[in-house]
Amino acid sequence: MDKKELATSLSGLKIPAFRFFPTIGSTNDVAKQWLSDAAPEYAIVIADQQTSGRGRQGRKWVTTSGASIALSIILYPTKKELTRIGLFSLAAGLAVTQAISAFCDGKVQVKWPNDVLIDNKKVAGILTESVWKNDQLSGMVIGIGINVFKQAVPPDTALRFPATCMQDHSKIKLARIKIITRLIESILVFRPLIKKDNFSQRYEQQMAFLHQNITLHRTESKKISGKLTGIDTGGNLLLRMEDDQIRAFPVGDISLRLI
Repeated sequence: MDKKELATSLSGLKIPAFRFFPTIGSTNDVAKQWLSDAAPEYAIVIADQQTSGRGRQGRKWVTTSGASIALSIILYPTKKELTRIGLFSLAAGLAVTQAISAFCDGKVQVKWPNDVLIDNKKVAGILTESVWKNDQLSGMVIGIGINVFKQAVPPDTALRFPATCMQDHSKIKLARIKIITRLIESILVFRPLIKKDNFSQRYEQQMAFLHQNITLHRTESKKISGKLTGIDTGGNLLLRMEDDQIRAFPVGDISLRLI
């Protein structure tokens, strides 16, 4: 994968600019700086390898040269989208799910709030970060990491959740540039859903562990268990508790596990 190949592949999409790096610390960090320097919307940062990639809660995201996809896309929320800012990461999850489904067999689902699974194993992660100027939101960066080939999957000792790669679920030889192109196409399709009143229903169609008993692990409190019933209009997780009451949980420092 090189800059010339990417330029050819992305030429038919609404991408105003992109920057490619053979090796980089973090695509999100570069994209945030570019955003602060007035990058155009839908500008993309792509890297063959990340040395300081990260996920939620400061976790490290391994990005292996030649085996992974690491990219960040710059977005500027509209006034209407600002009222549903929490849905950007979830919409990105749907976009990644659709893109992966185009190449892979197996059940591809979103694991709230920011992971994508194939047959209940993690294949991709999303990290959405906001850029502020004083108290005004300047824009957002959505970072996406995908395990394409087996070399991208960390050893079991480094995993918090079972992991996999796309190639293990595909009958064809995969090409990262084709996956990137399909991913960008999917983001362009799924972003408008943020403004739709039926977003939660659309998300729940692809949601992992729906109607199953799960446990939420929170950093500063005890575990919480219940039956996952979906999300609300703001993207908060809905759990049916033992007393049959429905409680909503925002993203925050929280992790979801199947019981």
